[in-house]
This record gives sequence, C-alpha cells and structure tokens, in this order.
Amino acid sequence: MIMLKRLQILFCIFLTREMATVLCEESSFIVAPSNQSVKVGESAVIRCTVTPGNNVWWKIGSTWTPMNSADFNKHYPRYTLDLNLETGKSDIHIADVKVSDDADFTCNDIKNSKQATGHLYVLQAPTDFLIVGASDVINTHVGEVISIKCRASGAKPAAELSWKDGSGTEIVSEMSQKEDSVPGTYVSVATVVLAPSREDNNRELICESRHPADATRSQTVRINVRSAPGAPEISGYTEGTRLGLRVRTELRCRSVGGNPIPDLVWRRDDAIIDDTAEVSKEGLVENVYAFETTTSDVDAVYVCEASSVFRPVPLVASVALTVEFPPESIVIEGADGVIQAGQSITLRCVTSPANPPTEIVWYRQNEVIQSDQRRELPVEAPQGGFVTGSSLTVLVDKQSDEVLYACSANGTNISNSTILSITYPPGRPQVTGYIGGTPVNVGSLLKLTCKSEGGNPLADITWKKNGNIITSTTLSTDTTAIEELNILLVASDNKADYTCSASNRATSSPLTVTLQPTVHFPPTQGVSLEPSSMDVREGDKNFFVTCTSTSSSPPAKISWFQDGIEVSGVDENPFPSNHHGFGSRSRYYLSMVTVADNGSKITCRATNTNIDRSVSGDIVIDVGFRPKFIKYPDPRQVVIETTEGGMALLDCSANANPPNIDYKWFKHGNPVTITRYNFVKGALQIPAITTAEEDDYKCSATNTVGVSNLQFLVTVHFPPKIVYLTNSDVHRTVNQGDTLELQCRARANPEHPKYISWEFNGSPLPSSSYVSDLRESTLRLAAIQRDRAGVYTCVANNGIAPIARRSSRVVVRYGPEVDRDRSPRRAASEPGFSVELVCVANGAPEVEFQWTDQSGIHIDSRSEKYRVKPTLTVRKFETFQSTLTIVRVNESDYGIFTCIATQLNKHDYLEVTLGPTSKPSPPTYVDVVNATAHSLTVVWDPGFGGGLEQSFLIKYGLFGSQNFETKDIYVETNVYEVGGLRPNTKYELKMAASNTKGLSVYTPTVIGLTMKEEVRLANQTSIEVTQPIRYVIITVGSVASAMFLAIVAMAIFYALRRSKAKSKREAQRKGLEQLEMYKDRTSRFFNDSEMGEQPISPGSIADDADSYERRPLYDFVRNGASHHELSTPDGYLLEHMVPMEIRNYPMNRTENLPMRGHVYPVAVVDIPNTSRNNLSHNELDRRQSQGSINGMLSPVTQQQLPSYQPMQTSHQKLPQAPGIGQSYHGNMEYTGRIRNPNDSLPPAPPAPQPATAIGNGNKNKFPVYN
Repeated sequence: MIMLKRLQILFCIFLTREMATVLCEESSFIVAPSNQSVKVGESAVIRCTVTPGNNVWWKIGSTWTPMNSADFNKHYPRYTLDLNLETGKSDIHIADVKVSDDADFTCNDIKNSKQATGHLYVLQAPTDFLIVGASDVINTHVGEVISIKCRASGAKPAAELSWKDGSGTEIVSEMSQKEDSVPGTYVSVATVVLAPSREDNNRELICESRHPADATRSQTVRINVRSAPGAPEISGYTEGTRLGLRVRTELRCRSVGGNPIPDLVWRRDDAIIDDTAEVSKEGLVENVYAFETTTSDVDAVYVCEASSVFRPVPLVASVALTVEFPPESIVIEGADGVIQAGQSITLRCVTSPANPPTEIVWYRQNEVIQSDQRRELPVEAPQGGFVTGSSLTVLVDKQSDEVLYACSANGTNISNSTILSITYPPGRPQVTGYIGGTPVNVGSLLKLTCKSEGGNPLADITWKKNGNIITSTTLSTDTTAIEELNILLVASDNKADYTCSASNRATSSPLTVTLQPTVHFPPTQGVSLEPSSMDVREGDKNFFVTCTSTSSSPPAKISWFQDGIEVSGVDENPFPSNHHGFGSRSRYYLSMVTVADNGSKITCRATNTNIDRSVSGDIVIDVGFRPKFIKYPDPRQVVIETTEGGMALLDCSANANPPNIDYKWFKHGNPVTITRYNFVKGALQIPAITTAEEDDYKCSATNTVGVSNLQFLVTVHFPPKIVYLTNSDVHRTVNQGDTLELQCRARANPEHPKYISWEFNGSPLPSSSYVSDLRESTLRLAAIQRDRAGVYTCVANNGIAPIARRSSRVVVRYGPEVDRDRSPRRAASEPGFSVELVCVANGAPEVEFQWTDQSGIHIDSRSEKYRVKPTLTVRKFETFQSTLTIVRVNESDYGIFTCIATQLNKHDYLEVTLGPTSKPSPPTYVDVVNATAHSLTVVWDPGFGGGLEQSFLIKYGLFGSQNFETKDIYVETNVYEVGGLRPNTKYELKMAASNTKGLSVYTPTVIGLTMKEEVRLANQTSIEVTQPIRYVIITVGSVASAMFLAIVAMAIFYALRRSKAKSKREAQRKGLEQLEMYKDRTSRFFNDSEMGEQPISPGSIADDADSYERRPLYDFVRNGASHHELSTPDGYLLEHMVPMEIRNYPMNRTENLPMRGHVYPVAVVDIPNTSRNNLSHNELDRRQSQGSINGMLSPVTQQQLPSYQPMQTSHQKLPQAPGIGQSYHGNMEYTGRIRNPNDSLPPAPPAPQPATAIGNGNKNKFPVYN
C-alpha cells in the first residue's frame, strides 16, 4: 500500500501542471496555494494547510525543496518555512522578492498523495525609461523626416508605451517588445515618425509608460523646426513723396516667420545703421528706424535685409527718399580790405546747399541790378544739395562813396548785404597820466591814456610793453579812439618801454608814442647766503657768511641778526642787476663756534629804505659735539635708589650732534649682557630688580665727534622679611598666670629703629610691651589670663610694601562654660518629626559633651532614638558645639534634656525643655519711620511665629477715632507703606500676627503724622529727629531728593538705635543681675490653662500690665520646628529666635523621618512685677551675638523651602538653614512677652547662668536680651 502511494506521488510529480491539477489535486486542502502578484522588494506568503498530522513536501518550479525547516531556510536564505504538523500548516514566507522568485509553488500532501499549485507573479517596474538619443529638444527643419523612439527597459511584464502631443492628441507609433538582458525582464520601444512643418515648431511630444508595478510615467521632448524667414516689407514712406529738412521719419521693416528668428537690419550706403529688431508674440520680426531728414538724405536709398543661419543669403527690400530744401544762408565775398576812390572791386554772392538749385538776385541801394553780374553753374555739395554763386563788379568813384549792396536767393527770404566804405588814416596818438623821470613806488597803480583823433574807420589803438601786446580798456567816442591802461607797478616796470600804437586800414604802418616809467622796488627775489649750510664743530674759528641781495631800486641796505639780535657785518659796493636795479653784498664773521651756537639762526635782511620794504634769508648753524647727558649734566657718580621687585631706571640719555649715539653699559667694569634688561634709547631698565644687582654701573655714549661716560651706583631697597618667630608653625598652650615670651627677627632695607611691632588679634600692642632693635624684637607678657589668648602677630614695616606679618597662636587653658546666648533652652516639635537640641560651650583647648534624657540617663548616641553629631568646632580653641537629634518625637519625649560640657575635670550644664507647638506672638518694635503727604511707612520685627507660616495684620485710623481699617500684609521685608491717607493728619496704627493656630494680641498704638501737601524748594530740606524718634519728616523739592533723604533718615534712625543700645548695655546688665534672687526653679513646662499665663504686648508694661486678655504661655513651633526656653526669674517671657539647621535624616529603614518648616529657638526671661515700671525703653542692639545690624530682613520661612512630601522613597535633602554661630541674612531675631509672676518655671541646671532682661520707657519698644 505504501509503495502505491509513493508511485502515485511520483506520477503526479511528472505530470504537467494542468494534468496534475485534474488528476492529483483534490479539494480536501484546507488552504491551497493560490496565484498572486507581488512587486520586487515586497514580501510574499505562499500558504498551504493540509489535514493535521500530514507531511507536506514543496516543489518550487521544478525543484523539490528540503522538507526540514532548518534545511529549507538554509537553502533559501530569503525564504522561511513556517511548518506546523499539528495544524497541518506549511507556509513559505519570502522576504525582499526578486524577479527570480517568479515560479510555480506546488504543495504536496504526502499522506494523501495530493498536490496544489499556485503561481507567484513577480512584478518589476521599468528600471530605465527615456526618449532615445534626445535631450529636451530635437532640432530639425521643414520637410525633414525624423524618427523618435521611447524605450522602457528592465520591466516585468513589459511596459505599455504610447505617444501624444501637448494637447493630448494621440500620435500613431510603432510598438515592439523583447526580453531584456536580465532574464525575466523585457524592453518596450515605441517609435513615432514625423515630417514636421513650420506649424510644428515648439510642439511637445509626450511618451507615457504604464505598468502594473508603477505609476504612469512620462518623458517629454520639444521639436524645434527651423525655417527660412519671409521676405522683408518696408512701410512708413512712399517713394516720390517730397520731404523737407528735419522731418521726423520712421521706416518700418517687417519679416514674417523664420526659425531661428532672423536678423533684420537697415543699411545705407552699404553700412549698417540699425540692427535693433524686435519680435512680437505672433512671430513677427520688425525693425523701426527713426530719423530726421538732413541734406545727406537727398536721393538716399535705405535697404532692409532679412537673414538667418538657415538663410545665409539675405532677402532685401529698399526705398529711395526725395528731399527738397532752400539754402539756409547766403554769403557776400570781396568786400574786405582797403577801398580807395577810383578802385574797381568784385563782389561774389554764394548760397549754402539747396535742392533744387536756387537763383541769385543782386540789389544796389535796394534796387535790382540787371547788368554787371555773372551767374555761376550750380555745384553739387558733398553733404547733399547744390551750391549756387553769382559775381558783381563795382567801380568806386569818390572818397565819400558808401553804398549798400545786397544779394538774395530768389523765392526765399534768405539774403545778405554789405556796405562799401572809403578809408583814410587817423591822427598821431597822445599819452597822458605820467611825466617822464618821476619815480613811482612798486605796487602803485599807474593810469595811462592814449588818444587818436579822426580816421575812417577810427584807429585801432594797441598798448605794448617791451614789444608785447597788453590788455587795455576802450573808451572811444564817435570821432576819437581812446584806450586806457591801468598798471599795478612791479619791479619789471622800471625803465620798461610802454608803447601806444594807432592804425587803421588806411595806414601803411602804425603811428606810435613810447614812455619809460621810473619804479622804486625792493629786492623781491630775496637774498642768497653762502655757504647755504653751516656744518662746523665745537671750537672752529674764523668762520664767515656772505649775503647777496637781488636787484633793488635804489640799492638795498643789508643788516645782520643772530637769533634775533642785530650784529655787525662788512658791506661791499652795489652792482648792476635785473630790471635796471642794483644788487647788494655783505659778510658776517664768527670768531669761534661753541655748542651754544648749535641751532642758532643767522638772518640777513635787505631793505629798500626809500619804500621801507625788505626781504630776508636764514641759515642755521649746525655745530657737531660729543654726547652731553641730559638728566645728569654733572659727570660725577649718580646714586639710584629703588625697591626690590621694582624697576631701576638708569637714564643716560644724551644730546649730541650728530644725534646718532651708540650707548654701551658696563657693570663693575664688565659689559652688561643680561638679556632681561631693557635698553630703551639712552636708558637702562632693570625690571624686577634683586638685591644681587646692587653694583656700580657705567654708561658710555659715543658719536662721530667723541665719547662721554657717566657712573651710576644702584642701591636696592626691599620690604621686610620675618625670618624667625617663636612657635609660628604650631599653637602655644599656657596656663593662666604664666609668663609669655615671643621673639621675632626680620631683615629689610632700609632698616630703622622700631620698624618691628606687635599686634594682638589684629590690634596694635603698646610699645612698652616689647623690646626692639634693628633686626630683633621680644614680646613679654607676665601673668597671662584667658582674655589674652589669641593670635599674636609680629609686624615689620620699613615703609616698603608689603608689610611683613607672621603670627603665633597662644592658647590659655580654662574650664568649660556653656554659652547660653547661643544654646536655646526650649524646643518644640509635633509627634512623628525629628528635632535637634543644640549645646554651645566655651573652653580651651577643647570641650567634650555628654547628654542625659528626662530621667537623667546618659544618652547612647548609637541608639535609634537618639543621635549625637560629632563635636563641631565653632571657633578654634574657644567655642564648640554639640547637637542631639531626637528621632520621631512622641509625647513621652516631652521633658528636660541636659547637656554636660567637660574640660580638664570641670563641668557646666544646660537644660533644654522639649514641648509641642503654639500660636504666634505679636510683632515688636513697631514704628513709623517715614511720612509723605498721603502715606506712612511702618517697620516692625516679626515675633515668634509659633513654628508656622505667619502673616501680619495692620489696623490704622484717624487719631482718636474708633474706626480702623485692617490690611493683611504678605511681604518678605518687614516694611510696609500705608497709602491713601490725608495730608497733615495724625493717625493711629497697631499690628498683630496670625498663623493657622490663631491670632496674636495687637500691639500698642503707634502715632504717625502725614506731611503737608505743599512741597518746598530743592535746597530747603529738613530732617527732624526727636528722642525717642517717632517721625522722620522730610520736605524736598523733587521726587529724587525725597527718596534720597528718606534713605538718610532711616539710616540715622537705626544708627541711633544701635548707638543708644551700646552706650547703656553695661548698665542694663548690672541692673538685671538683681533679678537672680527671683529665680524660681520649677519643673513645669507644659501649656495648660491651669498655669494662668498672661501674655502682655511689648509696649504695655508702663501702662497696664494686667489689661490684656489671658493667653497660653508657650508658643511652640508647628511642623517640626524647634524652640528652646531659658529658665529665668518670673515676670517676662522672651522668645529668642535663632534659625537652626534643618535636614532629613536617613534611617536604617525604608521610610524617611519628616522634617518641615524652619526653626525658631526661644529664650525665656521672667522679671518680677516690682521691676516692670522701671524698665528703660531705649531701643537696643538685638543682634549683638551675630554682629549684624539689618532689621529689614527676616529668617527663611517655610514658603522659601521646598515643600515636604511625607513618606518619600528616596532621601530628599532640604536646603540647610544656618547653624549655631550663623544666621539668616546676618540677623538674630528677638521677640518678647510677659509671663504671669505666679506661675512656676522649669528647674534651673546645676550651674545656672543668670539671664538678663532689659526694658525702657518707650511704649512701642520691648527689646530684651538673654
């Protein structure tokens, strides 16, 4: 049975596809291969699914494929066989289909001996599509048969091609197809055959390709059909039409058709006169030649030629012009020259060109002459037309005969005339204006007048100077010829020949008269000096200069000057010179030449004394001398003092003649060759000089005359250098009462007594505490105490920067002292947050810390509940800080924690009370600091905010009124301007603070007065300062002045605050020491109603301490902020606000401890009621522990820190606030309130530090220090 199956399969395999489909296939295929088409590059899937579990064997074309998927995929890299026997699926996936993939795909079901075939038709668009042998244009000519082929190659199946023209009309073409070089692809060719006509020019032919694998594509070619141009045609003038001269004429030549466009040119006399043709949209070529007719256009022939590269022999059209015109002018010849009685003359009349020729008519005294004339034949003119002439002979019969003769062109208004006149000579000329021999000064104006009477015509008068014609002015009358000559006399006019000539046509030679003026002139050509230059050397003797003056009339007198001072010379006799004048000569002698003569100017001056005019010439004496030093003319040794590190300047600059000086430098006799030295002209610069360069230096300056030397001694000064100081590298520790001795040694130049001194912590020590000589100083301090611990500095100053300093630190041992100003006594936190307790102590050389909890048990810093940071050195050898962190505070943690400071077996203690948060305290130090006509500027200090974000409210109203307006204030600075007020009006103002836990009490009323409406002049300003300062009233003439004076007033206000506080600080401390007796050691610290605490506004103490409603005692900080409270005598509670460090503490577990907000440590001072009315109200310096005065700034608030998101999965580090010893904006913030004296206080530590409270009489101020 199996053998039959195999035979059946083989039988089906070798059958043709059609027979196998009939005999071997059956419809039992679940999915049978189907015919499909796919483009080259795409993917194809040949699907076949048979009965599940049956094997499939694929045949591609005539090739059987491997049955195994791995072998199949290996044999056909682009094919993938997707085979699944369980489902019977056997699909072939083909990637990046190629032309070679076109084949039958036969799926054979081996078990059922069945097969199914599908054909994969691969489509490939033409790879090349073009018009064969043509670019964008095919050039041809009319009647030529052309064949155009379009080809599409590399297509499968063959592309379909067709031709059409630009209008879409189909063009019959011959189509052929054949197999391409790549098997399976084909080439298609479509050929169109045309015989183009003239109308086919610029016709577009389009070949289109259509293929199932491609969009329709096209190629376009344009036919350029060349043809001959049409014969030219001329318009614009008709032959035979008569034209006159200067007639505007346009000749148009046109030619139709022609490709390429023909050249259309105008010619005349075989010369091109216009080739500017234009082409219209209709293909008409036109050349318009426009001109005005002239005489040259008589019988002129204009030719138009049309030619092109396709028609090299031009086509021609021509036109001949007819131009007629009369003569433009007529001329009479023969009337010139001398005419005497009895003389016969011939007159000739000639016309300008005319067409046709004209006839000439003669006239005598306006009557036509019929005889005595001879007509000439017309002559053709070169420029066109004809010239006509006629002659007339005239006999002159008497002297007075003056007859008008005229000729004209017959038929025109063109004529000319002439008058014949008999001539006779004029009278002899006469000259006036100068008497011979009279001297005249140069520069004078000489007027000469020449007259000649009678003559026909009048005489022509000419003036000449030395035979040369010169210009004159004609002043003739009807009977007399007059010429006036104006002469501005110059030297050349002296003895010059001035001749006046009179003549006319009747004189055979001119009639003349001559005169010679006598002119006095200076030597205008200057003087000459011999020699022209004086090159001498110092010490030359018997040197002279010769001065020669140019011509002068009379002779000039020569004077000599040296540098402007007249000196004597030796004169010679005058000699003849130019312009009939005389020259002068003189000599000046120098007995000996000195250096002082160098550059000296010798002047020769030649003066004509008759006219007081002179000229001069100069010569400069050039004296050669050896170098002479400018800065140090005395050749003795020069001492140069300079500073180490500076630049020494050895100036050897010299003057010499000649000035080219060769400078050479020597150091201790040896040439200077150091490259870092600068040689600037005659100076030696020694930059960054050292002490090793102290030495003798010599400068040698040489020129061609000689050598000069200059000696220098260089001394180098240098700043002090401290070479030794006792214990300068390490600190020195001593016991109180010991004697301290420090020794310092230094070097310097110059050295002088007492240039070594001592400083302690930057302040000078008295000279009685140390002994000094030139190079050594010893400081001795007996019985030293702790206040003398610090930095001792040896200072050496010899006047040369920099000052030398070297320091040695001295440490004086003393026991620990807790710094209660920096150690907050109270802290606050909500349950679940962490809090830090800070303890600061002073001691030397160092302090150790321990902490105990509420039960007095020492705290283990390694526990999860408590963490103690490593001791922080705030100030080396003096101040140290310990920080205890209580993790995740709960109510059981509220209580007293103790800090124990230890040093040298001595101890000091600090108790810190931890409790919950509360509402804010009222603002303090409320005051009006500036006023305008419509506003008051209020400043204040924020009180304790209760650990929460606080805002402020301000109430204000007219003085004595019960109506107050309230404003919420949200500002970063503690300044607010209340606006919209009346001018010159008194107002009451008071403030309160608010947070989410409630509102504080209002402060006492503050009084403010607005200014008047009027404004003073800019120079009338006033500042009123009272004690206590209530108002600063400023009147200014301009807005800018008001702003400036307001700033000045506020500066004065705060400066007075600080100065008043400092002046009474010591007295206030002493007064408050009496409060120690009232100290109440109690352990109560919680905020409950049983305590009966009564907060009092800071300004109310002197008025009525019991008039305010009762409020809870403690204001704790919310959201993790810490507060500390000091145990003090009963009476007053102070909140001492010191910002503390905030951060997230990473735990040894997944959650983070929440830390929020900012920290306000609090100090509490209680004062008995008996002392309340004795408080002073002067404002004090509330920032002494931080050394800052800036009441306008406030601590960082919670709004300024990133918001806290509880239970974060990663540790988030918030910005750190300043720690102990630091501050926000450099401020220490203090607020105060009153405690009920009947309340008990928390217990004091074992070694209590008295607290200090200070009050004053100002109701609006309540500064208290701890």
